[in-house]
Amino acid sequence: KDWFASGNSSTLVRGALGNALKSQLKGLVPMLLKGMAYSQDELAAMGTDEKDAHVPDRQQDVFPRHACSERKGFTAKSMESTQDQGDPQWSLRKSCAQSLDNLSHIVGADLLPVLLPLINKLLNHEDWSRRESAILALGAVAGGCSAGIEKNLEQIFTYLLNLSRDQRALIRRIACWTLSRYAEYFIKADDKKYLQPLIICLLERMVDGNKKVQKAACSAMVQIQDLSAPSSKAAAFLDPILTKLVLCLGKYQQANMHTLYDCIAAVAKASGGRIGQSKYLEVLVPKLLRQWSTMESGNYGMFPLLECLSSVALASGKGFQPYAKVIFPQCIKLIQANLKTLKEQRKLGEEKLKWDSKKSNGYQRFEGADSIICCVELAGCIYRSCGHLSHQLADPAAILRTLFECMNDENPNIRQSAMAWLGDITCVAPHFIGSYFPDIVRAILRNLDPRYPCVCSNAAWAVGEAAVRLGPRGIRPFAEAIMRKLIPVIVNPRLDPNLLHNVAITISRMGLVCPDDVCAHLEHFGKSWCQNLVGIDQPREAEMAYRGLCNVVSKRPQAMLSAGIFMALCDTIASYSTPSQELHRIMKNLLHSFRAMLHNRWSELFGHCNPELRYHLACVYDLH
Repeated sequence: KDWFASGNSSTLVRGALGNALKSQLKGLVPMLLKGMAYSQDELAAMGTDEKDAHVPDRQQDVFPRHACSERKGFTAKSMESTQDQGDPQWSLRKSCAQSLDNLSHIVGADLLPVLLPLINKLLNHEDWSRRESAILALGAVAGGCSAGIEKNLEQIFTYLLNLSRDQRALIRRIACWTLSRYAEYFIKADDKKYLQPLIICLLERMVDGNKKVQKAACSAMVQIQDLSAPSSKAAAFLDPILTKLVLCLGKYQQANMHTLYDCIAAVAKASGGRIGQSKYLEVLVPKLLRQWSTMESGNYGMFPLLECLSSVALASGKGFQPYAKVIFPQCIKLIQANLKTLKEQRKLGEEKLKWDSKKSNGYQRFEGADSIICCVELAGCIYRSCGHLSHQLADPAAILRTLFECMNDENPNIRQSAMAWLGDITCVAPHFIGSYFPDIVRAILRNLDPRYPCVCSNAAWAVGEAAVRLGPRGIRPFAEAIMRKLIPVIVNPRLDPNLLHNVAITISRMGLVCPDDVCAHLEHFGKSWCQNLVGIDQPREAEMAYRGLCNVVSKRPQAMLSAGIFMALCDTIASYSTPSQELHRIMKNLLHSFRAMLHNRWSELFGHCNPELRYHLACVYDLH
């Protein structure tokens, strides 16, 4: 059984069992390395190791890709995968590689004295497939053996660069993948020594004569762009990267186009806004639009292309406006056409519904809805990049009609994207929706349904944006109805934590503009609200959320006087370590007002907090 390769294995075998495994490394590691070599059947199934970039893909080589509805607000990070790209089936090879990865996280650098001599021996093996398995092993332990690996970083880097030019395509491919596994080390180190040669190497391999190598190089470039985005280090190489990406748009076959679109999107995001310069957009965007014009509606290649355009639009800012004039009206037309088609299919009972409780949050997925989702999200990105000018790009009546249809569609995936689009419009053009807000609120209330967590989360985000931008006059007439929907969600601990976090932030935003309506039932949801505010990682969001909390609590402090609710409030205040000077003053005044109000009961109520919490609050907020 491959229990050792399971995602939870690291947790299960740490501690005493991890120490026990160290004594078994000399027997275990060679067995794993042996299983990591391609079998003869696998090599035969992959075909000859030749140049095939000019050969059109077979239909079975192109894997369908569905649109993924955007989720606004706080979302959990996904787990990193050790699987090398391009092999969709699980195998003994992958199981052994995943096991070696997990083992490296358990025993750490203690694995290297056993592993490295075996890898060195395999790298000189006369069988190229055994050499390839050694490179895979080197990549598998990149995350778990960081302490020992950094000592050999220069040697590893030079060796992998050389292997990326090997005559065997599968060795070039695995070298690209292994380089991506060490990308974090290379990005932290000297740019000229590591990052520049690495990018040049991958750009060469992106136009390799073998399709598998092309895909591995593209995937590695995505990893580098994602990791370097916070520092914008890779943006210094935007010119050569973009030149090669445009070249690839004219060379790649259909299957690799999906990865190429992802790569373009990653480069745009990591460019620090430089992609918005006209000299870059004039080269890139017309090529992407030409690709779009050749695709039929419903073509699976359209979805990653539209997602790519969304990323480029968002990263380009105002520079995207000349292209938005063409793209935005086309999005509206496509959405309307596909909505019409879906309605006709539903009437005829030909939707071809699919239900999968493990995918799309258990939603029903209409294959024809993917185009709508991608176009809606592209429209939202154009709103964010072009600002209030966006609603001038198409007939305002058509925009609103399309938005309402999507918000009220029976497909939850479409509604999820529509709620995100509504929030985007509200952020940049609140006056545009202000006069239609009564009808919009009715749609929002219908979508504040926790049976569909992602839809509900986006709806909560949209109403929170509306609250702070429309202000008391715009939101107060609907505040009671909105709170009636939000309270049952926030008090249900069995719901998705991301949903609860977003709803807590929305309640805080409501509290900023209409605290009297929010505090009416504070004793029923105050504890859950406080608990789900903890952990906001964006300073602006945190500042706004805690101001809203203090605003509401100061209106009805007596609702927070039960021990459990008061402890949750104190814990939440203590958890925010970097408030602004003004917010620090507000929270200090709130705590001191409780002490003044309670008189002799203060010691009793404050005493329910644990000693560490009491000490922290006493020091930070002068509660001695």
